[in-house]
Amino acid sequence: SVHYKMLPKCNLDNILHSLEITFKRFRSVVELVRKVREQNNLPMKHPLSQLYVVHPSALFLEDVQKLHDIMLEDLNVKKITYSKDHRGLGLTMVANPCIASLGKRLRGDLKAVSEKINAFSQEEILAFINNGCATIGDHGMGENDIRISYKIEEKSKISGFAVEANQELAVLLNVHPNSQLQDEGLAREFVNKIQRMRKKAGVSPTQDISIYYNIEKSNTKQYEDRVYEAIANNIALVESIVKQSVARASKIVNKRESDLILQESSQLGDAIIAISLYY
Repeated sequence: SVHYKMLPKCNLDNILHSLEITFKRFRSVVELVRKVREQNNLPMKHPLSQLYVVHPSALFLEDVQKLHDIMLEDLNVKKITYSKDHRGLGLTMVANPCIASLGKRLRGDLKAVSEKINAFSQEEILAFINNGCATIGDHGMGENDIRISYKIEEKSKISGFAVEANQELAVLLNVHPNSQLQDEGLAREFVNKIQRMRKKAGVSPTQDISIYYNIEKSNTKQYEDRVYEAIANNIALVESIVKQSVARASKIVNKRESDLILQESSQLGDAIIAISLYY
C-alpha cells in the first residue's frame, strides 16, 4: 500500500547561507574549467597537471579553498593554485560595455561611454570590481552594465595554458598533458569501460570475477605497445577502483567458455580493446 504524509515545513533558521555562497563560488570555478576542457577536447577522465584560480578578492579565494580536495577530484587536476595576482600570471583584465543593458538607457551617449569603458585601465577595472559601480560622465554604471574578461598577454610566461573567465573570476588550465598524464587518462577510460560492462552484465561491485583485456586492433604496433604500457603502469590505480584483479588475455588460465560472463570490444584512444569478464 502507499501512504501519504505531509512534507515537513522548512526551517529557514537551519539554512547556512555562508555554505550556499561557498558552493555557488565552487560551482562557478567548476563550470569555467569544464568549459575549457570542452573547448580543448579534453574529457574529464583525463587528468591535467595544473589549474590556477584567479580572483581579486582574497575572501573569494579563501572560500573556494575550503572545498580544495573536492575540487581536485571533481576537476581531475593534480595541483590547484589560488592567486590575486592576475598580472603575475600574464593576464590582462578587459572591460567591455553590456550593450543590451546600456543601449536603451544611454541612447545618444552610448558610443562615447562605450569608448571610455573599453579604455579602462587595470586600476579602473579593479576599482569597479571592488566598488561594484563606476561613474562615467553623468551616468552611473552597475555590475550589469560592464562585463569584465581576461586575456593572456602575448609576452606571457605561462605557456600551454588556456584561460576562461566570468566577470572577475578567471581560470588558467594547463591543456597540454604530459605522456604520464595521458597514460593515466587511458587507464581511467579503461576502468570506465569495465564498470559499464559489470553494470550491463548485472555483476555487483562485491562479486569476485576475473577481468582480462587484449588489444585487437591499432594503427601501429608502437601505439598498441603504448596502450599496454599505459594500463600496466597504472594497474594499481585500475585495480583499486574495480576492486578486482586485471590481466592481459594472454594470461587466462583454467577458464572455460561457460565461465565467460561478457566480452566486448570498443575504442580506447586510437586502438580497439577487447575486455572479458569471467567467473
